[in-house]
Amino acid sequence: MKTRKIAFIVILCIAIIIGLVYIKTSLNKASAPYEKNKTPSLEDSPIRVYGRVEPLGREVFLGPQQARKVVKIYVKEGQLVKRGQILCELESEVEKQAYNLAIAKIKEYERKLDLVLDELRRKRELLKEEIIPEFNVTQKNLEAKLIEQQIAVAMEEAKLRKKDLDTFALRSPIDGFLYKFDVRLGELLTPEKYERIIIGKPQSQIRLFIESFWIDRLKVGDKFIIKDGETNREYGKAKLVYISEYVGTRDFRTEDSLERIDTKYAQAILEFENAQPIKIGKLVLCEKIKE
Repeated sequence: MKTRKIAFIVILCIAIIIGLVYIKTSLNKASAPYEKNKTPSLEDSPIRVYGRVEPLGREVFLGPQQARKVVKIYVKEGQLVKRGQILCELESEVEKQAYNLAIAKIKEYERKLDLVLDELRRKRELLKEEIIPEFNVTQKNLEAKLIEQQIAVAMEEAKLRKKDLDTFALRSPIDGFLYKFDVRLGELLTPEKYERIIIGKPQSQIRLFIESFWIDRLKVGDKFIIKDGETNREYGKAKLVYISEYVGTRDFRTEDSLERIDTKYAQAILEFENAQPIKIGKLVLCEKIKE
């Protein structure tokens, strides 16, 4: 019985001694300064940044200057379009009437001018024969010049009317691909919904917003692996072709609607090398390939 007690006391003392040694060693390690080679290095961390796929050179949004109903549609989403090609026409009966009235006014002045010029020729013949005084010819000549001025003013008015009328025929501003054409016959198209029509080049690129502490580690020519931002599916490779010299602020809001975090970012552009086609607007993860 005494032997068991002695053994228990010995084991307990050994456990206490081991525990004290462990605690002392842990405290010494915690209080010791970090070694230089143990300090975490940003150089060793992989560069992973998110970006959005967009048309090469960015997309173009197209919308009307005034809210009008769609009366004609000439294209379909997903087709190639030429610069100046009409995509759809909006209701413009009032503008058409104003333009037609301006043209009619020009024609009326032109007919009136023909009559005055014809009368002016006859009066000049009579003046040569000294049948009428020169005053009559001068007066008729001034009348012709006045009508010519009226025609010039009417032509300028017609140009303005035509310009107003043309704004209701939505035309493609570039040669490109019609990525989005969310327009229906008979619906009201408004200027506020400018993302209903999106046009861009068929080729695509990735626009990155790089946080300031990554910028010094990136340079033009760096290559990246492109992955789906949600599924992590790999698409292929892209090359960094541009980094903005300007570092601006982007606002990030937390779950608290009143809280905002301002972060410094620079923009950069990646061009695809051998990646699979990716839909415009897709969020992608870009991971730099180590040299």
